[in-house]
Amino acid sequence: MPGSDVPDVVPSPQIGARKGLFGRKKAKQQKARKQKREMQGRSVSRAGSGAAKGAILISAKWAGALASVFIMGAGLGMGGALWFHHEDPSRSAKGTLPELRTADDDSVAYTLPVHVSASEKARQRYAEILASEPIDVAPEPAFPAATSSAATSGAEIEAQEPLPETPTVVAAATPDVAPAQTPQPEPTEADVDGEQETPVPSVSQILPVTQQPWVKNAAAIIVDPTKPMIAVVIDDVGLDQPRSRRAIDLEGPLTVALLPYGYHLQELADKARRNGHELLVHMPMEPLDPEANPGPKALLTRLSEDELRRRIIWDLEQFKGYVGLNNHMGSRFTAYEDGMRVVIEEAQARGLLFLDSVTSRSTKGFRLAAQAGMPYAVRDVFLDHDIDAAAIAKQLVEVEKTALRHGHAIAIGHPHDETVNALRTWLPQIQAKGFQIVPITAIIRARQAAG
Repeated sequence: MPGSDVPDVVPSPQIGARKGLFGRKKAKQQKARKQKREMQGRSVSRAGSGAAKGAILISAKWAGALASVFIMGAGLGMGGALWFHHEDPSRSAKGTLPELRTADDDSVAYTLPVHVSASEKARQRYAEILASEPIDVAPEPAFPAATSSAATSGAEIEAQEPLPETPTVVAAATPDVAPAQTPQPEPTEADVDGEQETPVPSVSQILPVTQQPWVKNAAAIIVDPTKPMIAVVIDDVGLDQPRSRRAIDLEGPLTVALLPYGYHLQELADKARRNGHELLVHMPMEPLDPEANPGPKALLTRLSEDELRRRIIWDLEQFKGYVGLNNHMGSRFTAYEDGMRVVIEEAQARGLLFLDSVTSRSTKGFRLAAQAGMPYAVRDVFLDHDIDAAAIAKQLVEVEKTALRHGHAIAIGHPHDETVNALRTWLPQIQAKGFQIVPITAIIRARQAAG
């Protein structure tokens, strides 16, 4: 080129062709490398995604396992709590009773004075009361041996040989020769006047009739004088807790006799009164049968008068709200005039009534009560001396006949399943027949009104 220091160079066609060939090859290589990187990226992505999915699946499996473990632990915890509560129901609210009866309980005797369920509390209380009895007894009077065994259910039948008409307390042994005494001057008339003691009046003498317990604690009912009256007494309440409660739940008004050595007595007494029933203290007394056990704090013919009074007072202090007392067993003791006189004196002094269960033909109970002028009643029919549904039904018919004959009848039963079931059916039916169910005080008042 003119004026240029650089000569003109014309590119060779072959060189240009080589450049184009190399450029295309390089582009292909770059493209291949790019595609390779993209493919590798997709693989990594897919691998990462798979790993994440696997991790999620593993996490889900572990979470499920952990949840299962948690649920099982919670279930075991709740089950353990329920088991612990069942094993110790006494931890529950007041009023829940500890016995849980099983079908096999009826085959166990436990040597208690009445048939009870498998209750450790009942056995413990029985043993404690028995151990607390002081030894304060007089020599045992000479009574003839029983010729037939008495029932141990509390309803002794009058099948025994009569006891002596006037058994006496034998005093403690004394020397044949009395010790010498210093002669004392005879008191003057003034001395006698000054030393006279004013007799202490009893509750029945102080309180008006309406305030005496046999009236004050009576169930409030309206009596129809045109209908025959029936009083149903349930004895032996207080030891067998489930059966005691079922008896108390019967339609009333009934008369519930609680054993003083039972337990939950005030709770049962309050429940009975809320249900419209009346209460008696079911005082344990000595039977003729030496194998029959009346229970602790029983009144025995060999006890001194002071010990008899102590036991009577103890029996009367175990719960409140009762109208009087009746005898538990007692075919031997109720025929013991001196001992029964103590019972009648203590009952009358407190304004109580006496129901003679008549477990012996020779009983002195109701005779002494009548002589003392205190309120009393006499049992007419035992319902369940034979603990059989058919036999109990037959006795209930006898109750109806007695009520129709005399205008009233007093029946005594016990909280056996057969008796409670029979009464549950019979009580509504008997009222539909024109009879009226009344507490024991209603019959006593009706007899007093009739003169």
